[in-house]
Amino acid sequence: AFMRFGHAQILESSSDLDSVVSAVQRELVSNNSLTTLHCQALQEVLQKPDLDKVIKSMSDELEIRSSCCTPLVLRDCERWPLLIQAATMAPLRRRLPRPWAKWFVEGQEESLEPGDARDADANGVTKNDSNDQHLLEGELESLASNLRAHLAAAEQGAEKCLAALRASGVIEVTEEHLVQELLATSSLPAPLARGAASIVIKAPFGAFGGVTKGKPRASPGSVTLLWPTSETELKDTKFIAQYVDGRPAAQITSQRYKALGRQPLFRLWELFQRQLSVPLNVRDMLPERAIPDLPAPAHGLEEVLSTAVPGRVLLDSESRLRAGTGHGLADIWRLRTRQLERFPDAVVRPETEEEVQALLNAAMSYNHGLGFGIIPVGGRTNVTSATKCPSQEVDSRPMVSLDMRGLSKVLWVNAEDGVAMIEAGITGMDLKRSLKQHGVTMGMEPDSME
Repeated sequence: AFMRFGHAQILESSSDLDSVVSAVQRELVSNNSLTTLHCQALQEVLQKPDLDKVIKSMSDELEIRSSCCTPLVLRDCERWPLLIQAATMAPLRRRLPRPWAKWFVEGQEESLEPGDARDADANGVTKNDSNDQHLLEGELESLASNLRAHLAAAEQGAEKCLAALRASGVIEVTEEHLVQELLATSSLPAPLARGAASIVIKAPFGAFGGVTKGKPRASPGSVTLLWPTSETELKDTKFIAQYVDGRPAAQITSQRYKALGRQPLFRLWELFQRQLSVPLNVRDMLPERAIPDLPAPAHGLEEVLSTAVPGRVLLDSESRLRAGTGHGLADIWRLRTRQLERFPDAVVRPETEEEVQALLNAAMSYNHGLGFGIIPVGGRTNVTSATKCPSQEVDSRPMVSLDMRGLSKVLWVNAEDGVAMIEAGITGMDLKRSLKQHGVTMGMEPDSME
């Protein structure tokens, strides 16, 4: 409904997808018409008061067709894709800085007359182009100028985001990484974030003259290691780097995984270096950093918990950090970059059902009935941020982690019916050993078994 061009492309088992996509792109670029819906998107994004003027300015060089979708209220997710389609057309594209023009239409170069330069300066004005200078006036140039301002702001935002990532200790930032960080930390529309990230990562200088590479990288000392495991977890297993027969290799320190343990992993080292562009050096070691301090627990919470479940309350920063962190990428990233948003005020590790009930009763009566939140945690291997505390804006009550590992027994097994009663804090390996004594198994071994 937004754009009509070319012929239908049919994908068959023998089709060359790259050729089909290239053909579609060529037809899109050679298209010389837009719809009034594209002009509406231009008017709304670039904040032009008169839609008719936008249509007239574009119609000087393009055929403008009435869209079958108008009148239509465009949503934010529709405006920028439509604008980018319009920006692929020559009247706007040739008034944009070269990196952005090339990003809008990848691989497309316009034919130039001898002595004609396509490079745009910081204001987007082409050089040595006196014959076409009159085209830079009027409403069309005003549209292009407003669009250049949006692109420049997006590029500057991407540069700041890139600098922040490097300052946090990230040595090599990929385009996809920068896109996701922009979407998470800024209000840039997704298509604009994608373009800005592509230009900032790939270009030695930004489209508007800002340096995007060659900045001093942050010291590796600002990066913390992956979350250390406790004495009861996989503390014996970690990756190290060393030279084997004169070649650098990664290696797993334990024999827990027999196929990999203590074997030089040359291909893994090459994967990081060549495929992921992560610079590695055997002699570079990341120093461990002290556990960060957390804010004190909520007023009066320690006394309430100590009365309800004496001897079961943990208030130190390490216990609270561990209880509020899983093994997902988001959890690890927050710890590596010290994005300590919110963690539980306390951790309680009961060992009987009566202590669990006492904790629940205390939660309901705390602070004149306003209460505190309870988040049950087990082996902390979740990858969905399930143990993460809600923000203060979502739930301002104190948060307490209920550590279930004190309740880790198999109470009974009915082998005939295939039913067992198992306390919630047992780990996978302990459960496997306990069930083996009864001659049964779980019938499954999840990735978090250990």
